[in-house]
Amino acid sequence: MAVGQDTNQLSRIKTFLKQKNYKVQTAENSKDALKSLSNNKTSIVISDENILDNRGLDFMRIIKHRYPQTVRCLICNETDSPSIRTALKNKEICTCLNKPWEEKDLLNKIQDCVERLQTCEANRESMKYILSAYQKTDCTRNEDLILSSALLNVLPQAAIVLDKDFHVIISNDIFNLKIAAELHNEDLPNELREILHNRMQKNWSDFRFHYDMNKSQYDIRVRPLRNTDSKRAIIFFDSLDRSLKPVNNSA
Repeated sequence: MAVGQDTNQLSRIKTFLKQKNYKVQTAENSKDALKSLSNNKTSIVISDENILDNRGLDFMRIIKHRYPQTVRCLICNETDSPSIRTALKNKEICTCLNKPWEEKDLLNKIQDCVERLQTCEANRESMKYILSAYQKTDCTRNEDLILSSALLNVLPQAAIVLDKDFHVIISNDIFNLKIAAELHNEDLPNELREILHNRMQKNWSDFRFHYDMNKSQYDIRVRPLRNTDSKRAIIFFDSLDRSLKPVNNSA
């Protein structure tokens, strides 16, 4: 979907992307855009920073809240402004397209968005596989496969299993190569362990947060294992600094 008050720009985006076999919906204001999103499966939202009834960044915050799995691209004059950097850090937008743009620039951004969708879908499928394997193992009372590093290596991102004292007992290869090697330690920073301890002592349930480590920012997802004899949890680390890898060609 493409949103913006510049009808010439909307027409240009729609015509060009249709030539590349993308299905494109357009809207000049956030009200029409949200109505269209509620009726059509949409993977990518491109919004100009200027729309008729809202600011582009404010509109993107609404999209993130209502449709968090969409990839959001903002068309703007200054891609390095403080507000844009903050929006990127908070994942309110995923990427930016600088004005004035050429068709090749637009296509490159769309392809980047498509790669992000593919990677996110792969992550979701891998997590389903992990949890399914765990449930099957628990039901048959065989060895707990979730604690196997081989099983964790199915994941496309860094992952670990923590024991009840919040120490790493299993880690996959990506964690060992990308995070532990830079920490020069097989365990977690004390500050991160304290965050996990405080949150999980209060409520043994799923949660996620952002954390800076090794000069990189991570989206950390915590999935407690409720069916084991002792408390353990799987921790997933998604780097916010990498480019992610379309579920379909819908924009």
